[in-house]
Amino acid sequence: MLVAVVLPALVVRGCVLSTYLIRSGSMEPALQVGDHLLVLRAAVDTSELSRWDVVVMDDTQMDAQLPESYEAVVKRVAGLSGERIEVRGGDVWVGPNGADLALASKPDDLIRELLVSVHRADGLPTPWRWDGQQPSQAIPGGGVALEALESRALAHFDAAISEGGLDDVGELVADTALSVVVGQGGGVLLLGLREGADAFRARLAGPADGGAGLTHNMAGGQVAQATGFAGLRPGQTVLFWNVDNGVRLWVDDELVLTYDYLANTPQPPGTTLVNTPELGLERGALQIRSVEVLRDLHYGRLGTYGTQPGEALTPCNILPSDIFLLGDASRTSRDSRHFGAVSKQGILGRPVAIYWPWSRARWTTRSGLAR
Repeated sequence: MLVAVVLPALVVRGCVLSTYLIRSGSMEPALQVGDHLLVLRAAVDTSELSRWDVVVMDDTQMDAQLPESYEAVVKRVAGLSGERIEVRGGDVWVGPNGADLALASKPDDLIRELLVSVHRADGLPTPWRWDGQQPSQAIPGGGVALEALESRALAHFDAAISEGGLDDVGELVADTALSVVVGQGGGVLLLGLREGADAFRARLAGPADGGAGLTHNMAGGQVAQATGFAGLRPGQTVLFWNVDNGVRLWVDDELVLTYDYLANTPQPPGTTLVNTPELGLERGALQIRSVEVLRDLHYGRLGTYGTQPGEALTPCNILPSDIFLLGDASRTSRDSRHFGAVSKQGILGRPVAIYWPWSRARWTTRSGLAR
């Protein structure tokens, strides 16, 4: 219980623990405006700094010409000392100085917690478009009943997914996800995600119909299978993502399908990224209680090291004494894309808990997740 933390925090403030109030949304969704953080001071923290750690930094060494100024800022460590880092296509690419860069993939637990909602609805309203021969039917309590009279019927999301959401175009986001809550029915659920030339499609059926499977159009067919998958039950949540060159499918808290690939298939020059998902059925009927379209964190092309559209990418060589910081809410974050790498000496500490408001109170991991 975090209530027991508040008094000790006040007693040892300035010695072992400090408290800070989040006043901007630059680290959403991990940290939100109004969160009160309990922070372990750097002077007593003996743990080694890792990529994706959340840290509290002294703001005085950062770009003073920018309009806002705080005593301290909270950011995520994206680049470590001695590395070369580049923000490319919304992702982080890193490597030793002088070596080729590789995609810095986030761990699954961090991806799952930091997915950003783009569109959520009970059922399949616009911009979803159902192409089945049998019309979808609204069901009491929310959601729709779908039926596939043909071998396959699909609903397409007819809106591009961008960092700004559906009402504000912004940069198109490559890494997307679907979250679906299912109801009654025995139809085989189909889910699809698209990243340019790469299309990933999941099929969820019971053992008698082959279980669960994943196909990739550029890998020659099926790339993952779970023949023992028991099938879907009413009320279960299916989470399907393609993030950081890794495809995952979860049913509630069970990881059912996984596939990692080295690189995306190049698109023809001048073509626009296609990232629209799809949902459908293969034979039979199934209720869909809710559908949510999500996206991964997308580090936009802002500042000297983020680059503007049409400009050459600008890598940053991080000195042995420095680190490179990014904010999760990239469009509103003032971070190392603007002022470059910063000294590790500016680290004031790392959050270990949110102690207020009570509805969000929890202990946190180094990457800001709930323990």
